[in-house]
Amino acid sequence: MDGCWLSASSIKASGVVLRRPKSEDFEAETDVQMRLMPVDHLAPETPRGPVTAEFEIRAATMQEARDTVGVFVNALRLYRLGSVYVSWYRVQPTSILRIGGVFGGGLDRGGHYKYELGAADEAPLTEFLKRMQPLMPSVFEPHALAQTPVLIGLRRFSAAVIGPNDIQERITSGITCLEALFLRDKERSELSFRLSQRVAALLRLLGHNGIMVQGEVHEAYGIRSEYIHGGAGDPSKAQHNEKLCRQILDYARVALIVFLQIETMMSKSELLNRLDEGLLEERRLEKLKAVLASVFLPPTSQG
Repeated sequence: MDGCWLSASSIKASGVVLRRPKSEDFEAETDVQMRLMPVDHLAPETPRGPVTAEFEIRAATMQEARDTVGVFVNALRLYRLGSVYVSWYRVQPTSILRIGGVFGGGLDRGGHYKYELGAADEAPLTEFLKRMQPLMPSVFEPHALAQTPVLIGLRRFSAAVIGPNDIQERITSGITCLEALFLRDKERSELSFRLSQRVAALLRLLGHNGIMVQGEVHEAYGIRSEYIHGGAGDPSKAQHNEKLCRQILDYARVALIVFLQIETMMSKSELLNRLDEGLLEERRLEKLKAVLASVFLPPTSQG
């Protein structure tokens, strides 16, 4: 995998061993008959990432193993802000009736964001994976099967952190992720104000500075609108926008973690109603605060 790195030689979380690459990871055997072919017919070398994940599952089909890989990667992408993706994976069945293989390689992926994992992450990562993996879709799941607001938001978030996109496109994808979560289907007016206010209202309950969140989301929405309408952006603000983009994507990441965990306890409509009404009457936030108390949020990055 890429998108994160290890400060320890290996860690174990929820039955998964995450380790640094070994020398044998870079060794491969090739049939001598393949070597007699012209060079342009040979398969390209499989890329290796800085982290290898190893785990076992009991499954009836190859698709189940494939989906387990996808769910695991989606969860790691939310643990901290990281462009986590699989450069390749190998399936090795223990059954003599099943065949395995190596999949992936040569994928065009970006590496905008990376984070550190260390020994101190074993306990929180185990809890996070235990909570999130049952709620996550596979990265290989067809889009037609995932049309809820939170899963639409997750795909937009992934589009922002994975791929060779520029800063305006990443901000736009981050904002549209938040729009999927915090705007209603038929809302057409004051979208920037409603979005920034609701995001700030929720994250304030999780310890963020509400005024700062509202201002940053409002600013990022302006960049999103400019980009959607063909604006080239201001090159002199590139460094500022890069910092703003990281903040917006981190807000989107936290919001996705919350929405995924409370989806069965509170509908999107009720959550938005309570955020709106809570601005006028604090009592309307009591149920939401109780629900948020059950949410597990991973610790901030040390790297």
